[in-house]
Amino acid sequence: MAPPCPVDRCRLQVDVVLEANDGSLYGAHARNVEAFSASLLPLDRDPSSLVKLTEDAEVVSLLCRFAHHRHQPDISSLPWETFCRLSTAVEKYKVYNAMAMCKLKMEYSVVEHPYEVLQYASNTGYDALRDRAVKLCLNSHPIECFVNAKKLGLSVLMDEAAAKTLDLPLSTVEAAIRGQADWQTTLLTWMIQREGLRNEKLCLLLRPPAATQHKGGAPRCDDWHVYYKAVAREFSADPDGDLEEIITRNKRLLRGCSYCLKSAEVWERAVYAMRTGAGWPSFSSIYRRYVGDGED
Repeated sequence: MAPPCPVDRCRLQVDVVLEANDGSLYGAHARNVEAFSASLLPLDRDPSSLVKLTEDAEVVSLLCRFAHHRHQPDISSLPWETFCRLSTAVEKYKVYNAMAMCKLKMEYSVVEHPYEVLQYASNTGYDALRDRAVKLCLNSHPIECFVNAKKLGLSVLMDEAAAKTLDLPLSTVEAAIRGQADWQTTLLTWMIQREGLRNEKLCLLLRPPAATQHKGGAPRCDDWHVYYKAVAREFSADPDGDLEEIITRNKRLLRGCSYCLKSAEVWERAVYAMRTGAGWPSFSSIYRRYVGDGED
């Protein structure tokens, strides 16, 4: 005997059975399913066989409800985790009436759940929604952004956020990631990336930009030497500090010398380029190389 349709008082004949990933069975109607979904039923399916789905029972039941000429399920009352799984499923099976509803709710939820919305938008090709979610994620604290992006497998965002955490104390990063299953390998990867950054910053410190010739032919004024010593002393005290910020903050020691200020600005740009340039190894690339498979 076929299992019943989950829709109350449905009198349509059950001629197809959907099986959830926990073995739960749901009666459905092939004509309805084909009308409401572009790919829920395989084209080469055996009419006498079960249609096995990878989704959980709650989502399969909702998919059945969407395949009826009735009031559609109220997704506003769904728990957020259930809604996210449903949103993925309706995109996967092209349940068009549900797709529009889910996308609209995702748009309304982007401020409260930017990471989950970013994952959804990235997988579905909703570029405008994805870009909005990215901005919201990057506006959060870098370590929060890094942890959430890694958990959700958002590699590009994870790498961008990881680069912004490299000036944080080791204890701060360890405390943030300790709850993850692979926190030790994550911390090792982060430390390798940080060590590379330290070396790059040290090279930039030891090789300041070329002098700009002053009036009278002098390559540097006395203020530059005071300025450089202050930058070197502050960076030596905290090698994990923000070298660009140290260079900028101490420019007051140049006392308005336009020639030395130009050199300091070149120095700032060099540090910025080092931190953001395409040649700088990303967290995920180091993870793959030294630890194992990345989050791609």
